[in-house]
Amino acid sequence: MIVDKVDDRFRVADNPSAKGYPNPWYARLYWVKEVVVAGLWDSWRGPMLERQALINKLAREFKVDPDLVKAIMWMETRHGSYDPGVGGTVLPMNVGKRWGRALQYDLGNDAGNIRAAIHILKELEARIEEPTVEKVATLYNSLGDDRVSAYGKTVAYYYSRKPWNPIGRLFRW
Repeated sequence: MIVDKVDDRFRVADNPSAKGYPNPWYARLYWVKEVVVAGLWDSWRGPMLERQALINKLAREFKVDPDLVKAIMWMETRHGSYDPGVGGTVLPMNVGKRWGRALQYDLGNDAGNIRAAIHILKELEARIEEPTVEKVATLYNSLGDDRVSAYGKTVAYYYSRKPWNPIGRLFRW
């Protein structure tokens, strides 16, 4: 287990048949509702806008690619329905509560939540044979996967396009 610093290696095979879903129907509906109807473009990008400096700082501290963190946050805050207090995870990085306790991070505040996620990403990168964005994201979502998943493909899609950047990506993602 990552928490115990065991020197286990993860083998995640490439999976050409895995399909990413960068713009599922429910994400488009959310966009229309929040951005077009309510005029909340900045709040739609808000989780990233408000936290970019923090992500950059913590990613430098752990020597993790900040764009990987941002791509995962983009995925986690736009795919699925995550109501506060429901389930075993906490946004913005959707970190499992048991990971937060084990790593001794307060997931209830942005700094603790993002730091826990970056800590996990750092440990995954160090233990994956031939790490890629797809492989790291796949295991971030599910440690039991042995092939790149749709989640990993979708995060890689966001990573390559960086939809959180304010210019040049308005409708490209």
